[in-house]
Amino acid sequence: MSAPTPRVSRSREPHQRRISRSPPHRRGRRRPGEDRELIPVQCVVKEIALSIETLLDLDELTLEEVTGRLRNAEEKLPAKSSAAGGKLFLTEEQWTARWKEKQAAESSSGKAKSGGGNRRRRGGKKKAEAAAHDGDRAGRDTQEGREPNRDKCRNCGRTGHWAKDCRQPKRPAEAYQALADEDDDEPALLMAHVVDAAPVSASSSSAPPASSPPSQPDKTIELVEPKALYGLRQAPRAWNSKLEATLLSLGFRRNDCEHAVYVRGNTSARLLVGVYVDDLIITGTKEDEIVRFKGEMKALFKMSDLGLLSFYLGIEVEQVAGSIRLSQAAYARRILERAGMLGCNPSATPMEQRLKLSKTSAAASVNPTWYRGIVGCLRYLVHTRPDIAFSVGYVSRFMEAPTTEHEAAVKRILRYIAGTTEFGCHYHQSSSPVQLVGYSDADMAGDPDTRKSTTGVVFFLGTSPVSWQSVKQKVVALSSCEAEYIAATTAACQGVWLSQLLGEINQEEPDAFKLLIDNKSAIALSKNPVFHERSKHIATRYHYIRERVEDGSVHVEFVGTEGQIADILTKALGRTRFQELRSRIGVADVKFRCKT
Repeated sequence: MSAPTPRVSRSREPHQRRISRSPPHRRGRRRPGEDRELIPVQCVVKEIALSIETLLDLDELTLEEVTGRLRNAEEKLPAKSSAAGGKLFLTEEQWTARWKEKQAAESSSGKAKSGGGNRRRRGGKKKAEAAAHDGDRAGRDTQEGREPNRDKCRNCGRTGHWAKDCRQPKRPAEAYQALADEDDDEPALLMAHVVDAAPVSASSSSAPPASSPPSQPDKTIELVEPKALYGLRQAPRAWNSKLEATLLSLGFRRNDCEHAVYVRGNTSARLLVGVYVDDLIITGTKEDEIVRFKGEMKALFKMSDLGLLSFYLGIEVEQVAGSIRLSQAAYARRILERAGMLGCNPSATPMEQRLKLSKTSAAASVNPTWYRGIVGCLRYLVHTRPDIAFSVGYVSRFMEAPTTEHEAAVKRILRYIAGTTEFGCHYHQSSSPVQLVGYSDADMAGDPDTRKSTTGVVFFLGTSPVSWQSVKQKVVALSSCEAEYIAATTAACQGVWLSQLLGEINQEEPDAFKLLIDNKSAIALSKNPVFHERSKHIATRYHYIRERVEDGSVHVEFVGTEGQIADILTKALGRTRFQELRSRIGVADVKFRCKT
């Protein structure tokens, strides 16, 4: 038997390369990962974009460097390779003139196509063949139960098929390029725009470089990239700088403690503006000032007035006479739907009392992606639900390798949310001056893995909660006194910041705030600057509260265990105690009812 003849693979010529056809249900449509053939114009534009992005990374961007890049790129382009006629560097007058020419050409071509009602047209045979070609393709699509394909062929210019399936003779590369530029309705990636601004002129003693454009007196050249702005790394910083400069020019003053808050006016006519990217929250003592500020901003930016605040960053807001209600009911329902627990049996508490979970659990592991996604959603829900702050923070410690035990704890929280979907924070208006009051508490070695304690802090402005926190301490406390002392220092840091923020908003000196602690040893340790064997090992950073007690910024007082509201932020409580502290911390049913 003779040996089999080896098969020799031959490379195909460029015109003989095999093109794989798409399946029938994808025929005539572009695949998600399929790119179109790059034409020289696109290559050059990409090169320019990379060059400009490189220049934007520099601290100082000179006009000569940018315009030189554009001029050099123009030399690589053919005469009629783009919608701008081979020019990437156009003034405002040139751009407007070319746009008008394009509009006139389109209108004239439309009239020519619609004219000549009953006259006999030439080339009837070729048009009939093309129509039959498109009709066959549309007929196949209709028979297969889908809409006829309306994609435009880059070879013959007709709809219903791709260029690779076209039966007409192939066009040369120049024809492809001209056809693509003709159908592109988007402007060039980069264009020069002349605006009235600070004068820029070249030195008269020396000729300008060949790569720079001719100087224009009393005008400057600005690069405009309307659609690619959000893709740049510098976009957020540029927008924030622009908005800040605008607000400062309108007489606002930026808050030093919170840079997203701006204040204008005095006590009788004060205006506050809160900024989150391009969303503004406006409040003030007089409605006329609010209306005037809206008019000023509309004259400078394209803005939409959404009226009275009702929804902001997933938080539902209802403003009624003398009170404001905050809730995340819709967001909570989306979390339950994502977890597949809509209609589950509700639970009275978010966590079982005295529950202890460990990272070294021997239970079966669960999907970590699902676990992290649900816990991340719950953490955002804590913005209006301080009653679940501890339970959500507790299950957040097991993100690395969650097990069925950890999953059961998360589902217990979801069952509690299912029964309290309409709960949120209720803020009441006070007729008398309000004071900033804080509560600080800590458990002792609550984490079974590291034996670290948990800090619970909540601050009230009058009777309304404004800040809460439940976090595991960074160090291991050797006694309950030390754990409470560390928690008090954390509360002092938060209280000082809130006091300074309120002082700047009211344009007054920061007032001292009251801090309530349920451990007398921790109170004595904060007031006594003497070091002894029970406190000399405590890190220096945790003695910050001593300095604040000495200068009068913090008034530390004792509160009994029954009156310690922050206890709900440090441990899992029973049903009776939990519901009592939940009502005292300001969480209640704030279901939005229709106004009559």
